[in-house]
Amino acid sequence: MEEEVDRGKSDFKFDNWAVSLNLPPRVIQQLQQEELVTKEVLLLVEESDLKALGLPLGCTKLIMREISKWKGSISPASGNQLNPDAASLDGAGKLLDDLLTSSNGVLAGRDETPTSTFMDPRSLLTIKL
Repeated sequence: MEEEVDRGKSDFKFDNWAVSLNLPPRVIQQLQQEELVTKEVLLLVEESDLKALGLPLGCTKLIMREISKWKGSISPASGNQLNPDAASLDGAGKLLDDLLTSSNGVLAGRDETPTSTFMDPRSLLTIKL
């Protein structure tokens, strides 16, 4: 009964999905054995998990591509990653912090005179002209 309730929440059909990817019967059986048969569970899977199961590289890549599509992290048209990783977000945050700090003239070891025209009203007027 619980299984019927879960199926009502999602229109995901594991068997149809696996066949649409042309996964070999052995791979399908292995995913079923590991209970990787719902979209919710598959969204938690990482490539290293599939490699640890001993799945062939091609099947692993196909499955991960589909999972990435579900997560919205890959643009179908270009195949480029749209979501930055944590390291690039951290780096961007530090750069922005440095930029904002320098625009207020609060630079370590320097005087209080602003060295950047970022957010300077005069630079905005110059851009408008």
